[in-house]
Amino acid sequence: MCKQTASQALVLRARIVLACAEGRVEREGH
Repeated sequence: MCKQTASQALVLRARIVLACAEGRVEREGH
């Protein structure tokens, strides 16, 4: 349970980081 929850949290965090990175790239590009 703990390992599964931790992995899910890492996935969510990775998605947020990627979303922020994409947003920054779009802003810098435009």
